Amino acid sequence: MSQPHRSNDIVAALLDERIPTIAVFGPCRCYEDAQRVFNKRLAPYVHPDKNDNPLAHEAFKRLVKMKEECKELLPLREDLSDVDADDSSAPASP
Repeated sequence: MSQPHRSNDIVAALLDERIPTIAVFGPCRCYEDAQRVFNKRLAPYVHPDKNDNPLAHEAFKRLVKMKEECKELLPLREDLSDVDADDSSAPASP
């Protein structure tokens, strides 16, 4: 049994409007995490210069749009450190 080609699977998933951003990027804690997933795990497989799939360009456009959604929804790492500091000073629950 042959395994499907990962790049084509990712392109197909990105073009499926039913697949939500969280399913593509995973549980990112901050925007920088989403940026890292984009740069290291997704873009190399989908970028039209690296993928000869005729739908790669459309999939890459959706991937960029999803990354922008993450930017709107997720805090920046520097903002997250303020939240972590506030949590550590709170009294422990019984």
